[in-house]
Amino acid sequence: MENGQVDAAVMLEPDISVLAKRIGHAPKIIADVRTPEGLKEVFGTSSGRRRALRQDRLAAEEPRNRQEARCGDPETLQWISDHSGEEIAAKMPQKYAGGDEKQYAKVIGELKKTLNTTGEFTEEGAQAVLETQRVANPEVGDKEIDLSKTYTNEYLK
Repeated sequence: MENGQVDAAVMLEPDISVLAKRIGHAPKIIADVRTPEGLKEVFGTSSGRRRALRQDRLAAEEPRNRQEARCGDPETLQWISDHSGEEIAAKMPQKYAGGDEKQYAKVIGELKKTLNTTGEFTEEGAQAVLETQRVANPEVGDKEIDLSKTYTNEYLK
């Protein structure tokens, strides 16, 4: 990217901010999903939080373990919601900051706005994931998929 040898890339934060700092200007962004508005424009959903588990892996887990794993999500999301970007950044490995802890904390503070604070999956979110998989995964293609069978909020109860 810095040497002009890459025409396009999918990048996440803090990589975008680190690149901008290194090249001295913001890179041209074709689609920006760092805000709820950007997520809505690109994916049709304003929350960027998604989790995927293979069915065989989920089936192999004891029900109690599945429940405990899922119940931690709302607690984690609440903790994130209750803390500043600086407080969250301080808990993260230093290498994630890309050498600029203040910028990293700022990015975290901004990206918090894209989190689904309940941990619940929505039809809108499942549809967004399916559409990205149709592009990224040739095996999915145009197959008819019943989205109601692809996610559950059961473990949040």
